[in-house]
Amino acid sequence: IRREALRAESQRLAAHGALAEAIGLAATLLHLDPLDETAHQAVIGLHLQRGDLRAARFQFEACRALLDREFGLAPLPETTELGDAVAAAERAIREHTTFQTVASTPPALLRPPVLVGRTAELAAMERVWSEGRTVVLVDRAGAGTSRLVLDAADRRGRYLVLQGRRGDARIPYSGLVRSIETLLEAVDAERLPAWTRRELMRITFDAVRDSGVGDAGPSGAALLAPALAATLRALDPTVATVVIDDLHAFDEDSRRVMLAAIEESGGAHPALAVTAREGALDATDVRSLDALCDQGVAVLSTLPPLDVGAVHALLASIGIDDGEALAADLVRFTGGTPLFVLEVLKDLHAAGRLQAAAGLPADVEVPDRVARTLERRLDDLDREALRAVRVLALAPAAAGDLVAAVL
Repeated sequence: IRREALRAESQRLAAHGALAEAIGLAATLLHLDPLDETAHQAVIGLHLQRGDLRAARFQFEACRALLDREFGLAPLPETTELGDAVAAAERAIREHTTFQTVASTPPALLRPPVLVGRTAELAAMERVWSEGRTVVLVDRAGAGTSRLVLDAADRRGRYLVLQGRRGDARIPYSGLVRSIETLLEAVDAERLPAWTRRELMRITFDAVRDSGVGDAGPSGAALLAPALAATLRALDPTVATVVIDDLHAFDEDSRRVMLAAIEESGGAHPALAVTAREGALDATDVRSLDALCDQGVAVLSTLPPLDVGAVHALLASIGIDDGEALAADLVRFTGGTPLFVLEVLKDLHAAGRLQAAAGLPADVEVPDRVARTLERRLDDLDREALRAVRVLALAPAAAGDLVAAVL
């Protein structure tokens, strides 16, 4: 029953575009029954749909090796077809050709194979981790923060992702419970104190079911941060990095516990990275992050927008030659935000209007995905802030006193 529920929910999430969450549930399904080849197919297909060819290739090869080792069998035709699709996508990227067999958008546009313009940031992250401190990246939506951190973590070896989700804010401790389950699957049981597991279980479903009450009261909540810190210290040595992605999306209680746990652990844990959206954290969270930085536990940084050179390199990495004019136009139109750049390129490709030498068409429009992101951000503004934004939309270079005079 649980497997079927996981399968159905993963499919529902994928249908609504929540691919990261769908992959997480499909991976849980695979963990329950590693020999379920349909679960392997689901994970491969979702990675392919997301444009993560490296993960899709890894899953296909793992499935093929498992079937050969356990049964001496080759994968089913359906699995082989997915493997062929991965190979075709990889070949398309290598040859810089348009890819049409799996999706209308080339995988290189879905997930560029090269992370451009971030060499200095990657080096800075490695330096912070080598000092035993936590990397904190706070930036605007679409800046590529998550991609940067996950790519950096992937270079180090095995990593865990504790992911904030839209909707967590309405359910106290929901993000923390999900994160605890992820961490406990990778814990070295001999290194985890008994009291730690007992305290963490206070807020999980199992504890509520067994005791009949949810007893994460004030005294329990006070112990959650030390328990979470102890869990980080007890992770299997093969876990090189833990990423807390989209901290702002976690519920308030989970954010408090996580930030307190980082302070409590004092750096005695795998390399740790935290990402959050600029302006989305409340004043208490900002003060907590500032305190971590003042204590030397964490280092806070932001990502600058991509410049013309970086966008030109991005175009070259996805097979677009002679892109100097297009790169300059894209930076002017998008401000160098990676998400905005890629969405514009996807729309132009879909319309058959992607001509690098001609630059950006004069009638180019803001892509739907970017528009929806902007609408969500505008919905969060109060009345006066929204009025100020309207003024700046008409006069982007207006100084503060001019905006005030107009209002």
